[in-house]
Amino acid sequence: MSLVKDHAIILGAGMAGLLSAKVASQHFAKVTLIDKDLFPTDVCPRKGVPQAVHLHVLLQRGLFILNELFSGIENDLVAKGAVQIDWAKDSLWMNPFGWIPRFDSDLIAYTCSRWMLEHTVRERVMAIRNITICPQTEWKDFIIDAQNEICGVVVEVNKEEQQIHGDLVIDTTGKNSKTIKTLEQHGFPAPPESRINSYLGYGSRHYRIPDGNRDWKQLYIQMKPPQSFRGGVLQPIEGNRWIATLIGANKDYPPADEEAFLSFAKSLRSPNFYEAIRNAEPLSKVYCYRNTESRLRHFHKMAKIPIGLVCIGDSVCAFNPVYGQGMTVSAISAQILDSCLNKTSISRSQFSRTFYKKLSKVNSMPWLIANSEDSRILSSSGQKMSFSYKLIHSFLDRVLYSATLQPNIHKSFLKILHMTEPMYSLANPKILLSLRKSRD
Repeated sequence: MSLVKDHAIILGAGMAGLLSAKVASQHFAKVTLIDKDLFPTDVCPRKGVPQAVHLHVLLQRGLFILNELFSGIENDLVAKGAVQIDWAKDSLWMNPFGWIPRFDSDLIAYTCSRWMLEHTVRERVMAIRNITICPQTEWKDFIIDAQNEICGVVVEVNKEEQQIHGDLVIDTTGKNSKTIKTLEQHGFPAPPESRINSYLGYGSRHYRIPDGNRDWKQLYIQMKPPQSFRGGVLQPIEGNRWIATLIGANKDYPPADEEAFLSFAKSLRSPNFYEAIRNAEPLSKVYCYRNTESRLRHFHKMAKIPIGLVCIGDSVCAFNPVYGQGMTVSAISAQILDSCLNKTSISRSQFSRTFYKKLSKVNSMPWLIANSEDSRILSSSGQKMSFSYKLIHSFLDRVLYSATLQPNIHKSFLKILHMTEPMYSLANPKILLSLRKSRD
C-alpha cells in the first residue's frame, strides 16, 4: 500500500523543519509543524537554537535549493541586508600552506545571520495555507498502532497532553533529538552510530565593521595542526556587522573574557584577524560554544526501520558546526524527501528505508570532509590514524598546497566545499597531474 498523504507532522521548526514543511506542503493535504519555542516576531536569535549567535554558512548548493523552494527568496535576503560574496574573489583565506590566490568566479552566495535567514524562511512557510504552525508545543512520544507503525505523536500544550495523528512524522529536532531513546522504549533497536570529537570549541563576538579600505569581505585563517590548533573567521552579516569567530581545537578553546579573546586573536598564524577587530566597536559579549562532536546515525542499516517516520538534519548527521555544512545538508535532505514523495511506486512500508538509503549517499561526502579534518586534529595530538585517512590527508594536502599556487585547483576545491561538484571531480587527470607536494 502506498503512503497516504493526508497529514504530515514535522517535529522541530529550525531550518531542516521549515524546509521539510515546505516540501511536505506540496504533497500532503495538511502539514502540522511543531516546536517547543515561541517564535520571535522580530529578527533576532531564538532560544531553541543555542548556536544561533555564531557564524553560519549557507553554501552555494543550499542557496540554489532555497531559490527552488521559495521563488524570489534571494531578493528577500538582499533586501534585509545579506552580503553577496564571491568566494574566490572576496574571501581572504590562509590555508595550512599559505594564502589562496583570489580571482573573479561564479561561486556566488550570501552571508547573513542565522536568525535573519531562519526568520525569512519562516515567514515564507507561515504564509503557506495548508501548514499549521504549533509553537510552545512539546513533543513527548510517538503514537504506535497495532501493526507497530508510527501514526502520530503525543504532545504537551499548556501542561496538557494531546494526540496528533498523521500519515508521516518527520523528526528535525536536531542533535539532541529524543527519537532514538523513544523508539528504544517501544522496542526498536538504535541505529549504528559513528562519532568523532576533536574537542574543538569556538567563541564569537559581533562587531561594527569599521571604516577603511579593505580589498576583502571575508577573512579565514585556517588551523595548521600540530603547529597551530587555532583559527578564525570574520564574516560580514546584515547591518554592517561582522561575526568574528575564533576557533580552537584539541581543547585549546577560545576564552569568553574580552581581553583574552583579543589575545587569542593575536596568536593566530596571521595578524590580519587581530588587526581587523582590535579597534572595531564591539556589539555583543563573547559567546562560547563547545558541543562540537560529530555524529552520524546509520538509519539505513537498521534491521527494523520504523514505518511512518523519517529523521532529517542533525537528528541524523550532526557535523562539527565549524565546517559550515549543516544548513546546506538539511536543504539537500529536503530535496531527497521531495523526490521520495514524488515516487508513487514506493510503498508505505518501504518509504523510510528508501529515504535513508538516498540520504546516506548524500551525507557521505560532507561527513568524509569533516571527519577527515577532525581525525587530522586527533592524530596531531597523538591518537592513531587509520591508513585510509593517512591517504586522504596526503591527497588533500597536495590539493591545498596546489590551491595556493593555482587558481583552478582552488576553484575546483571550492566547488566541492559548496557541494556543487562531487569529491571525485578532483580525480580529473588535468587536476591530478598538476598537484604539487609541499616541501614544508
